[in-house]
Amino acid sequence: MRNRFFTEVTWQGIPLEGRARYEHRMISLGSCFSDNIGRWLSDLEFQISVNPFGTLYNPLSLTKALFLLSNSSFKFSEEDLFYDGSHYRSFMHHSRYAHQDSREALEQMNRDLQKGREHLLHGEWLFLTLGTSYYYRLLETGAVVANCHKLPAQKFQKECLKSTESTQALSDILAPLLLQNPRLRIIITVSPIRYLCYGATDNMRSKAILLQTAGYLEQTFPEHIYYFPAFEMMMDELRDYRFYAQDLIHPSDLAIELIREKLLQGWLHPDEEKELLERSNALRKKRHRILLS
Repeated sequence: MRNRFFTEVTWQGIPLEGRARYEHRMISLGSCFSDNIGRWLSDLEFQISVNPFGTLYNPLSLTKALFLLSNSSFKFSEEDLFYDGSHYRSFMHHSRYAHQDSREALEQMNRDLQKGREHLLHGEWLFLTLGTSYYYRLLETGAVVANCHKLPAQKFQKECLKSTESTQALSDILAPLLLQNPRLRIIITVSPIRYLCYGATDNMRSKAILLQTAGYLEQTFPEHIYYFPAFEMMMDELRDYRFYAQDLIHPSDLAIELIREKLLQGWLHPDEEKELLERSNALRKKRHRILLS
């Protein structure tokens, strides 16, 4: 019997007739892994809106993001900002949206919101990455926040979703969204990044809740939602620590590349492979020139 050095994780992929094309519009929402996949697709010149709120980790924040994106009349206003003494920020946004001028902050937030809305309501693909079941409430208002912005911990209450809560929240927003845009197909993943700030055991319990949620959504919307096993690849195929970055938490560049290759094999239509190769070669040459300069 031939020696085996890893457990291969199989993925059936998308039915061939429904696979992605270069002319398709896309949006990514979710954790750092969704950010990474989205920026890689953007570099390859796919039409994609990448995390228009910045990184989002928990299902409740993702649910709110989808609600705001699907509500064509919504715009962020001064009421959605707070001032920390130096910058205007939003509890719904990553710190990259922070600005000393509230008008500048709102302009960037609403510009990315509108682009994301166009891609979600009129596009073909949504990449949705679930990061953690833990979330934080601002004690002053009781509202769930997507980002604590390093404010004092006593301002927040940490909670953990049950699988029934996360599946209900996402189901309730995805059902009307898919009626608005019946062409939309969703690749849902559980982030392979480990959140060891919660401890190894609680991290795995959190991931188990997200896996249940993703499985339920795939079964509920079988013509629209496809689960991609990024988490399982990291845990089984790439379980060796040489596939982790120096922090031993995030996947290494090689691990991310291997996961992305598997995604492409089951997601992109074979007719697009020639154009993908041309754009990949052009990107490689461009980066090579930047390194030499």
